[in-house]
Amino acid sequence: MKRNGLLLLIVGMALLLCVAPVRADKSYVAERFDVLMDVQPGGAMIVTETVVFRFDGGPFTYAFREVLANETDGLRFVEASMDGTVLPQGTSAGMVEVTPSSDRLKVTWHFAPATDETHTFVLRYEVLGVVRMGTTDAIRWRAIPADHDYPIAAASVQVRAPVAVQAPPTLNRAFEAEQTSDGWLLTSGALAADEELIVSVDFPSGSLVKSTSAWQVQQEQRAQNAERAGRLALIGGMLSALLGGVILAVVAQAHRRSLDFVRLQPLAEPPSDLSPALVGHLVGAMQPWAGIVLDLAQRGVLEIQQSKGFLGSKRYQLVRLPYAGALSLAEQQVLSALFDRQPTIELSQVGTKLEKANRALRDLQVEEMVRRGWLDPQRVKRRTTLIAISVLALLVSLGGLFVGLIGVGALMQLGGVWLSAVAVGLGIAAGLFTVSVPAVVMASSYSPLTPLGEEQKVRWKAFGEYLRLVCRGREAAVRPDLFERYLPFAAVFGLTAQWARYFEKLGGVPLPVWFRSLSGNDADFTAFVAAMSESDSSFSGVADGGGGGASGGGSSGAG
Repeated sequence: MKRNGLLLLIVGMALLLCVAPVRADKSYVAERFDVLMDVQPGGAMIVTETVVFRFDGGPFTYAFREVLANETDGLRFVEASMDGTVLPQGTSAGMVEVTPSSDRLKVTWHFAPATDETHTFVLRYEVLGVVRMGTTDAIRWRAIPADHDYPIAAASVQVRAPVAVQAPPTLNRAFEAEQTSDGWLLTSGALAADEELIVSVDFPSGSLVKSTSAWQVQQEQRAQNAERAGRLALIGGMLSALLGGVILAVVAQAHRRSLDFVRLQPLAEPPSDLSPALVGHLVGAMQPWAGIVLDLAQRGVLEIQQSKGFLGSKRYQLVRLPYAGALSLAEQQVLSALFDRQPTIELSQVGTKLEKANRALRDLQVEEMVRRGWLDPQRVKRRTTLIAISVLALLVSLGGLFVGLIGVGALMQLGGVWLSAVAVGLGIAAGLFTVSVPAVVMASSYSPLTPLGEEQKVRWKAFGEYLRLVCRGREAAVRPDLFERYLPFAAVFGLTAQWARYFEKLGGVPLPVWFRSLSGNDADFTAFVAAMSESDSSFSGVADGGGGGASGGGSSGAG
């Protein structure tokens, strides 16, 4: 048996050795990338590219070159060869596939599978309208594109032209230049993957072309159109912003009012006997209904219980207790929303359940504030109207900006009256946007409260500021009995967990009788803090809105 096992091991190793030469990985480099730029009279140019690829591993079955026609009048394929043999067009091995289009020319050499071999690929094509007419007849050509995933060991660019250059050609990297009998030879060192090579050649003005290339005419026309459209958009934007600003100022002045009280210092006592929910609506608190829940707990209507959850986690449940006392309509609606035929719910679900009754609860607080003379129904309607108009203006301006940008881009080349009209519209939309944003802010800050209501709001905010100072430890003289007394108001201002943490650190503060922890220990303040944190998270979603380049380029590669 041992001998058979050893034989199997030897056979297995031999098979591995046989398979080892068949490599799954493959890579390739260009040992050379040489470009011949043969400039023709009239502005065309015949380009011959010679690339020597060394394939390591394999197999490789194709190589390709994609030439972009940007900033030219077009490209025309001449011929392609491999290892000195001109290939016919087709998609089979030993053929070249040519895919021309208006914006590029793609050439793909198809060949028999090649592994650990070196092959030479030659591409010849004509570039039309490549000369840039200006102070000189200039050519800016990407001889080697930026998109190639292989390194190049050495590169050269040869420039031939029917006229002498105005100055020696240059490359966009270190190079050596040599004048030849019919032009210039520029040689460069190694290029990393995706490193481009741009050639710049300048000839005396008018020596190569007598008229501007079509692409350059279009580019200049587009630049002129863009400049004109920009001026019109600026004028339209300034006029609309000026007019909108005047209207905004008039509206702001018409609704301005002066109040005869000043901002108070933090108040250590509640300024009046109000329910936590009414306080929350008055000051525009983010958690106006949290105070109702804790107030009901203090009065024996509700209880919070800690229990074991999944994998030893802790759960907190809100339990409704029998209660025969009087309840306000708002409190009845809160209990109805929370407990739908069930006496217990998860504390984390309280916010979600109250969110459904948010509108009805808010309407009750509005009626109460109107009855007390704190809320002006006319100012409520006016505020709603102002917000609606300003938001509509903002949406219209955003839509105008979107449509205007698309329209200007589409009409930039054509120019004319339509481009001018769209540019003016774009400017008007931009001006409207600059006005509508502060208009939304102003409308949102427009107070629907009466002067008496504003005074109450200021006083209760001063009390809320006192609660925040306590939570931050900046109020030294704080009695332990204030913990539960002010807890519902701390909940209204979103400070429930912070309030509990402060008194936990203070020490000597008994837990409320309506909180029951697993340990049964009245001093288990940590569990109570965790419950209040969950309460804050639950109520966080229930808000009450109370108050120049070069031509050519492309890509190249093999596979």
